[in-house]
Amino acid sequence: MLMQSYIETLTNNAAQQAVRQHKALEVTDKRTNMESSILKEINDKLTAEKLGESIKITAVQIKSVVPNNEILQSATKYVAAQNELRVKETEVEIAKKESERMQALSQNSKQSIDYMNAQAALNISEGVKNGKVNTIIIPSNVTAIGSFK
Repeated sequence: MLMQSYIETLTNNAAQQAVRQHKALEVTDKRTNMESSILKEINDKLTAEKLGESIKITAVQIKSVVPNNEILQSATKYVAAQNELRVKETEVEIAKKESERMQALSQNSKQSIDYMNAQAALNISEGVKNGKVNTIIIPSNVTAIGSFK
C-alpha cells in the first residue's frame, strides 16, 4: 500500500482522540465506541483530503489496550488495599466471636470451676484408691482433717 505511513498516522491520531474521550479505567469497556469513533475520524480525514473515493477503511479493531504504567500501579495498590481490608474485616469478626466465647465462659465460670474441682477430687480419690498416690498435698485453707479426739 503506497500510503501506509499516512494511514498509520491517521489511525494513531484518531485512536489518541478516541482514548482522550474516556476515563483511563473505562477505556477497555468502551472499546466498541472507540472503534466506531476511530473509523469515522479516519474516513472524515480521508474525505477532507479528497482521498475518500480512493481509500476506503471499512473496519477498525482494537486488539489490546495498554494503560499507563502509573494507572496500573495505582490499580494494583487499590486491589491490594481492598484485599487487606477484607483480611482486617475477617480479623475483626474472629475477635468478636472470640469475645463472645470468652463472655459465655465467664458467665458460667462458677459452674465450670466447681466442675473442675470435682474432677480433680475424683482423680485424686481414684489415684489413692488404686495405690498410685504416696503424697497428698493439703491446701493452706483447710482448717481440719478428719476428726480429732
